[in-house]
Amino acid sequence: MDSKVHLLKLNLAKLVRSNAKVNDSFFIVSVITISLFTLWDLSPAAAKPLCYNKVCVFDGDTISYGEERIRIANIDAPEISGAKCDAEKRLGLVAKNRLYILLKAGRLKIVRGDPIDGRKVDRYKRTLATILVNKKDVGEILIDEQLARPWSGKREPWCSTLKWQKNKPV
Repeated sequence: MDSKVHLLKLNLAKLVRSNAKVNDSFFIVSVITISLFTLWDLSPAAAKPLCYNKVCVFDGDTISYGEERIRIANIDAPEISGAKCDAEKRLGLVAKNRLYILLKAGRLKIVRGDPIDGRKVDRYKRTLATILVNKKDVGEILIDEQLARPWSGKREPWCSTLKWQKNKPV
């Protein structure tokens, strides 16, 4: 595992030194995603929240800020604990880790309320909000990087859309 981490760090360092442009972001995210697929543990411990300061990331669309549990209103990210197939769980872990990296990258702003219908909380009593970091919508970033999709008003299955990955049940 340590050699894989070292190799990943070297590859990422090369990408950074190559002055990759915004247009290359899909390539960069693809390299990171493929690398992380080989590194991440799918054990129950891997589903624990990632925390820094007052922020904890539970999955690709759920965080907490202090005591407040927040659901990112404008996206649907793959499930981790409720995943229907291995591919969904893996992509859910990638989305969770990417969200953690995005949130740590700058100034966090929480815009409470669903931007479409104005609801303040979801059925699980989580605050609905758009999350901005350095004035950029992290939900839109996750969608652009194909780690989430726009919220359609209900959860949609992921396994049938992840055909490139072996879809064995979890």
